[in-house]
Amino acid sequence: PSPYFVVLSGKIDLIKGDHALSLSENEIFIPQDLSDLSIKTTQFEKLEAKQKTLLLFLNEMHFNSLLKANTYLKSACTSQFSQHQIAYFLKSKTFFEYVGNEALHVISQQANMLCLSPGEKIIHQGELSKEMYLIYEGAVEVIQTMEDGEERTLSTLKTGDLFGELAALGDSETPRNATIMAK
Repeated sequence: PSPYFVVLSGKIDLIKGDHALSLSENEIFIPQDLSDLSIKTTQFEKLEAKQKTLLLFLNEMHFNSLLKANTYLKSACTSQFSQHQIAYFLKSKTFFEYVGNEALHVISQQANMLCLSPGEKIIHQGELSKEMYLIYEGAVEVIQTMEDGEERTLSTLKTGDLFGELAALGDSETPRNATIMAK
């Protein structure tokens, strides 16, 4: 299970080689999901406090329980992921690894993070939309309802996987082929 840290006060740097990711008050980080832009790894080398710093540590189970019980916290969590964290993720875990840093910056400005609890549906089969999604952490199930009403799990997607790309590439909103549910 992933530990979650919240910077309650102060400022820290997560360091990998010559690169540092600075985080300050109210920012959230998950250690194994922070990656250097040029090195394929999932661990930072050290955490360095820039001033007196207070961190809150939560394990994944407690963090998810808090999100499920408190919609305000869930909303705040979603807004805490900064553009540079999104760019780091895109560069290190997805097909965007070949995209230049300027383009990644533009893409990360357009991106929105969602924090979902297990069982929450992101896409419903048949709905019209054009959004594409990349999984930052966790997994989702791709579920299709057959004509007889039976639901079948077609696949499980995980960190770095993409879904909804066909709808995003089309000229107009198209009906979704399957339901996507957080696992």
